[in-house]
Amino acid sequence: MNRSWVSKFAGLVLVLTLITTSLVAGTYAKYVTEVSGSDTVTVAKWSAVVDESTTAGAITFDLFDTSADTGVVDGLIAPGTEGSFALNYNTTGTQVAHNLLISMDVAAAIETVDNFAFYSDASHTAELVASGGAIQLLNADFAAGTTTDGAINVYWAWPFENAPGGTLNDAADTVDGVTPVTGAAVTLNFTATQLTSAP
Repeated sequence: MNRSWVSKFAGLVLVLTLITTSLVAGTYAKYVTEVSGSDTVTVAKWSAVVDESTTAGAITFDLFDTSADTGVVDGLIAPGTEGSFALNYNTTGTQVAHNLLISMDVAAAIETVDNFAFYSDASHTAELVASGGAIQLLNADFAAGTTTDGAINVYWAWPFENAPGGTLNDAADTVDGVTPVTGAAVTLNFTATQLTSAP
């Protein structure tokens, strides 16, 4: 009987030890660091506009927008005609660094009309010289968020008498008029390209 009491007492002590151990173990300190964070994805805006509203595709411009009236049928050129046009561009809303390249393919016009020329000024003192049949009007890099709202004015003329070195070009002009060229295209090309780094 004495042994039974000792066994019960030992069992009770064991149970109490286990309970106490589990309770005391929860009070021990330990280092714990928990951090959480969040962010949102926002895409940078791309805005490249030419001629006020066109963002892609083809644009139409009037080469003869301000053609001087020199007694020539409207929309045609001849010696003595001149004019200009403007190309408006805007990439102000663009939130990435970018390059603007604006060129004009004039190969057909300058190869078929001997004395037809393009200029960057109204007084026709600074001729825009073509390279490979194209005239580069703008090639510039801009930082993100830069205000790039502008216009490029291009002037053209077929002088009534062009006399480089004192030699008149009436004979060549007359040949161009006897068998007139039709459909000699002048094509404007506008390209805006994202840059991989700030300029």
